[in-house]
Amino acid sequence: SDSHLLASDDIDISLHDQNWVLPDGNHTISFKKLHFSGKNQRFELDSCVIHGMATAEKGAMSLSADRFVFNSKHLPAIYMKDELLIDTLLCIHPVLKLPRSHKPQQVKDTATIAGAAHQLFKKINIQYIDVREGELLLKNHDTTAAMASAQKNNLKIFNLNIHPAANPPITTDSIQFNLKEIRFYSPDSLFQIAIDEFTLLRNDIIFTNAVYGPSP
Repeated sequence: SDSHLLASDDIDISLHDQNWVLPDGNHTISFKKLHFSGKNQRFELDSCVIHGMATAEKGAMSLSADRFVFNSKHLPAIYMKDELLIDTLLCIHPVLKLPRSHKPQQVKDTATIAGAAHQLFKKINIQYIDVREGELLLKNHDTTAAMASAQKNNLKIFNLNIHPAANPPITTDSIQFNLKEIRFYSPDSLFQIAIDEFTLLRNDIIFTNAVYGPSP
């Protein structure tokens, strides 16, 4: 493992109430507190929000969480190789808000996600991701009306690789998750399809108690 970050094992850094603009000028990261322990190679981010501004082609997106915690024994790879190599990533109550484009052809494949990640790093590898009480909200491009949502679900991902130069650009060994209380809304938000539970089991997708009717 790499243990020579800033030539010390005893660095301890804390930052409060920060708002950073990323190099592309379109994304920001804000947080209430950041704590880094060089001895444990551990980062902690409290009340963190990653925001992508809206463009003419797509709406704004955001990822917020009560807390992000990650450990890495390869931190020098960030500034030496432009690679993000994480051993474990814990996400407490993350909420991902994505725009739904009015142009269906705009949604291509995983290369779109990999290309966005490539703006920050040449390669991303996360050995283990633990998401607790995660939420997903899909919205219309030009309104605040929700098109789909999933609330407070747990998710585990093993050996996630994001490498734009590879084919496919995103791979993972396995994903374990159960999605509960999912709702897909009509364009006018008057009707919905409610699903109590959504489970991915090997190559099968299982929906439990799916009901179509008026939105509450």
